[in-house]
Amino acid sequence: MDRCVVIYYTFYILQQNQFSKLNNKQAFYWIQHIYPPKMIKPIYSQGVILLSFFAFINCSGETVGKQSNNKDSSFVFNTIDLTKEEISSKKLILSEGIGEYKLNSISSLMGMNSLVDHHIENDKWIASGSSNSGGMREGYDIDLSEDDLAKLNSMSIIISNDLTLSLSCNGMTFFNTPFKEDGMSYFLNKAPSEYSTYMSENLTENNTIIDEYLYLYAKDNCEESELTFINIAEISADAVVIKYDFKIKQFEMVLFYGDCCDNSTYIFN
Repeated sequence: MDRCVVIYYTFYILQQNQFSKLNNKQAFYWIQHIYPPKMIKPIYSQGVILLSFFAFINCSGETVGKQSNNKDSSFVFNTIDLTKEEISSKKLILSEGIGEYKLNSISSLMGMNSLVDHHIENDKWIASGSSNSGGMREGYDIDLSEDDLAKLNSMSIIISNDLTLSLSCNGMTFFNTPFKEDGMSYFLNKAPSEYSTYMSENLTENNTIIDEYLYLYAKDNCEESELTFINIAEISADAVVIKYDFKIKQFEMVLFYGDCCDNSTYIFN
């Protein structure tokens, strides 16, 4: 290879060092957004990320990355300034997601067998339902009122420039959540394991990036007045969770009844 050589770097990123505020998955997500995916091979082992990547150097000797000559084991990159803001994976995710996400669909379960679906067809909202009767599932159409349509057409989740999250509906604001770098708006009285259908059992106030989701808001034991206005399917609900699928840039809001089993999943794109 007369035009370039390949240098193989292997470095360990310990949680005690500059990534002390991030767990392994958070650190790896941050790294993925700096280096091309093909350059990364993560191996998780006892709290340590083993990161292997190839740095390509052209014939002029200009490096993409180089190792410091001092005795410090850290690496110095001439193209990256490792600021505190860049290390925050939550801030990075939300910064890439700034904007308005319009309501796209609602899927609801009421009781043990009634299903209700709201979705857009030919640029119009339609609703339908089905339930078991005599061992057979029977479908039916649902007439939407002007009030329903106003809510459906106006409902959106907004990530503002200061990374505040809010739900907007008919000019009203709900679940206003200022950016919190090291956590989320966590108002659960019961353990997340009690609600494992709707959220990860590993969710805590400070462990908010789980699998492909960033959790932003969770509350149970809600007053009826807190949810009535946005509870379009009129299910029994006393809890809510809002999470962001950062892989496909989609928000999910779930209203649910903590004791079982009513729930509505709102999808925003």
